[in-house]
Amino acid sequence: MSGARGNYASGYSEMVQPREGLRFIEKEDGNDVFVHKSDVSGTIDEGDEVEYELGESPDGRACATNVSKVE
Repeated sequence: MSGARGNYASGYSEMVQPREGLRFIEKEDGNDVFVHKSDVSGTIDEGDEVEYELGESPDGRACATNVSKVE
């Protein structure tokens, strides 16, 4: 799912459909970016601050990769 562009950022986790593991990250600029559950390291809950790399999905849309919770 990821072709990392190498842009490191932080934001906050938002759950959209918990059963399916669909999640977005609210970026610092207020916009959202999709994250696939396979790109999440460890357990992340809604509202957690996270760090991630901005990548690109196979269809060319931005997505978050290498997502981890800020401790």
